[in-house]
Formats: sequence, structure tokens, C-alpha cells
Amino acid sequence: MFEHAVILCAGKGERLLGTGGTRTKAMVNVSGRPLVSYSLEQLTARVPEVGLTVGANAEELMRYGMANNVRLFINTAGKENAWWIFNSLFRKINSPVLVMPCDNITHLDLDLLYNQYLAAGEPPCMLVPVPVNKAIEGDFIHMDDATGLVTGISRLLFSGIYSSGIQVLNPAMMNAMASGECDFLALWQKLISVRQLFASGNYPYHWFSVNTAAQLQQVESVIQNHHCLYENIPGQPATGI
Repeated sequence: MFEHAVILCAGKGERLLGTGGTRTKAMVNVSGRPLVSYSLEQLTARVPEVGLTVGANAEELMRYGMANNVRLFINTAGKENAWWIFNSLFRKINSPVLVMPCDNITHLDLDLLYNQYLAAGEPPCMLVPVPVNKAIEGDFIHMDDATGLVTGISRLLFSGIYSSGIQVLNPAMMNAMASGECDFLALWQKLISVRQLFASGNYPYHWFSVNTAAQLQQVESVIQNHHCLYENIPGQPATGI
């Protein structure tokens, strides 16, 4: 089982919050609770060490994290989104770390994700795909279905599956083969070039990402009316919302 997880909370969220605000995207209210809580509560219940990357205006987020069993905060203000892999204590961890953005709302089946990573051969990085949701802009994953090897990632070339933002990576392995690539897209492209980026099968639970005011309104409606976006409800396939 995962010993470490990281939630990426340092983004400014300007498409959702506008510019010049003092609240972080992770702390935006979604149906009466902070956006980050949908993943944080699930992770802290089962993962011994959960860390948050933080940026500007992080005081509220850090207070919330500390009140919810988070003891590790990584200051990535002004840095690219994968910087922490190569420049924090995580760089020496030689085991799988579950990584997800703060804007994801989904049920986290940690046993499934861990077993998928083992089945993929414990690569440096494994992306977790979801079926395309037309309400959300995303990165299309192109992969060899037989091996799970990722052959391309594109915003323009359709493939039928998105990168959910959830990934499992081994920081020590990443440092050995991709040091210096501190943006995730550039990092993934480097791993593709050496045939070391893999993807799991489609994630079999409802998934949503909140990046705009329209998406916030939509996900609140789904949660209030269906209550199935982040709960473990058998028989609810990942067919979007």
C-alpha cells in the first residue's frame, strides 16, 4: 500500500478565481467544503504521509491541512509543478508515491491504483486515464493497449482517454532518468522518449476536475443530486457525469 501521497495545491487557479485573490484554488468552497477536502480526507485515512505543495496565499490552506493530519508542506511558489520531485526530501524516496491535483473529485480506490502500478511493472511513472469528458479540457493519452506504454500526450490529437492528473511515480527513479524536467508535460515527454512512461487501464469511477466557474457549478449540481462522484458506489461506471 502507498506510504506517501502528494496533493498539488500550489496552482493559482486563475481560471476559477480570477487574478489578485487571496484564497487558493484548493480552498474554494464546493458544496460546503474545501475543494481539496474531497481527496485529502480519503488519503489521510489510509496513507501514513500525505504532503501538500503550496504556493502564494497558503496560510488558510496550511491551517486546514494541519487540522486534518497533514504535517508535510512543500513550498513551490514560483516553481514548476514537478519541481518538488527533484528539489525536496521526496527526491530520495524509492517507492511509489500517489500524486494528484487538488482540483480532482473522485472516489480514490487506493488498492486498485497500487495494484495497477505493480501490474505495470513499477515504472518511474504511471498515469491514470479516464474517459474523455467534453465539459473538461484535458490531455489526450495515446498508448499501446497491450503493454500500457504511453506513446504520446496531446491537447489536440483525440484518443478517447484523458490524463486524469492522478499518477503514481517513483521519485528516486525519476531523478535518475529525468532530472531537470520540472514541468510535468516536459517530464512526461522525456519519459516517452526513453519508453518509460506507462498508463493504467481506465479508472472505473466517476471523475471530475474543477478549473472554471462553470465546472464548479456543474460539479456542485452533480454532488447535490447524485452523491456518487467521490463515494464508492458499486456498479457506477466511469462514464462521465
